[in-house]
Amino acid sequence: MERIFQVMECIANTKLLYAVYMLQGDTSDWWNNVRNPLECQGHTITWPLFERHFLIKYFPEEDREKKRSEIEDLRQGCMTVDEYLSKYNRLEKYSCYGRAPLTPKDKAYRFKKGLNEMIAEKLAGHCTRDFVAMIKQCQDIQKYYSH
Repeated sequence: MERIFQVMECIANTKLLYAVYMLQGDTSDWWNNVRNPLECQGHTITWPLFERHFLIKYFPEEDREKKRSEIEDLRQGCMTVDEYLSKYNRLEKYSCYGRAPLTPKDKAYRFKKGLNEMIAEKLAGHCTRDFVAMIKQCQDIQKYYSH
């Protein structure tokens, strides 16, 4: 849904309408059971309110913490840079739910921390804090030293 919202440049109220419309079966029943008491208590149903309740139900804090730990513990090992990047991106996307997204500088730091020793050593002389530029440098290092 978030990807659709981005493409459609949805505002918060539109996100709420679309998301609620897409709920089916048990999920729709769950939302009705959450929404009705909130409205009776005088709460205005907003996208942040919906999102908070949805995450509590379907992606609880302890699961988010596991994902945060997974990304903190992620190491490249024998993966290629692209394989490591793919796994990193998959974990990073889940680790930020309910929190502000990582800045490019933070992403670069986390990614760099898990690089294998050979690439990390070669990258040590480069001071870039730009995530995309650092990935390109890692790929170049891997390409150069794998021949």
